[in-house]
Amino acid sequence: MSSRKNVQMNKTLYYDNKINHHLSPHQGVIPEFEEHMPPGCIMAYAASTSPTGWLICNGAAVSRYDYWSLFAVIGTQFGAGDGVNTFNVPDYRGAFLRGTGSNGVYVGPDLNASQAHATQTHTHLATSTVTDPGHTHTQGTINDDFNSTGSYNGTYTTPSFANHDGSGTKTWSNINSSTTGITVATTVANSTTSVNANETRPYNFGINWIIKI
Repeated sequence: MSSRKNVQMNKTLYYDNKINHHLSPHQGVIPEFEEHMPPGCIMAYAASTSPTGWLICNGAAVSRYDYWSLFAVIGTQFGAGDGVNTFNVPDYRGAFLRGTGSNGVYVGPDLNASQAHATQTHTHLATSTVTDPGHTHTQGTINDDFNSTGSYNGTYTTPSFANHDGSGTKTWSNINSSTTGITVATTVANSTTSVNANETRPYNFGINWIIKI
């Protein structure tokens, strides 16, 4: 019984040590993980300084000789540095990373190239309702007999005058223009609200992008 118990304890210690070996810091490096990460790999990192074996993607110029393995992969694609002794790492500050190539209607940038800010083409539906109550103008007239109560005023023969009086009225529709009382109500669907931003973006958190050397 004691022997079987010791074997179990040894197994437990073995696996505990193995887990600790993988997860505990080794000067900022996990050996097995590092061995399988080729130069040029990109990762998100939550600290302000890069861990051993990595550089922050801030566009800095670094030595071609000290970081020869990374230089062999990316060369001067992100900048030639001084053209002799240094080269530039990618500058991913403020950037989202996206897969290159196309997938249906989704088209990413070329490899190691960027895309400018864009908003998808779209339309807004506007509908308007016009209400015109209509109106008329009533004008009192002279030299008329619209209510058939007038008679000749005098004995004029040249020129001849029609029956007229001062009490008749007629409704005219083409004189004395005025405001119409028309109201227009316009509704725009899918309207947006400004939040005083100079870009369109999703909810996000800030991290450092780091590159394997």
